Amino acid sequence: MRAGLPQEGCFCTVLRQAMAGDARDPAGIYFGTNGSSVFASLDDGENWQEIARHLPTMLAVEVLDGV
Repeated sequence: MRAGLPQEGCFCTVLRQAMAGDARDPAGIYFGTNGSSVFASLDDGENWQEIARHLPTMLAVEVLDGV
């Protein structure tokens, strides 16, 4: 379950407080790294993409579903 995640030369630390999921089906999963990136999977973690980078250090990630 690492398709789309960096495979070499990556020194990201993922803090357990910096992960969230949404209520969709399939579930979206999001996590922030200590290296200032946010990764997202919209298919239960099968595939990932970096959706933000160069952010301040994250201690939490929250998801807001549209109404």
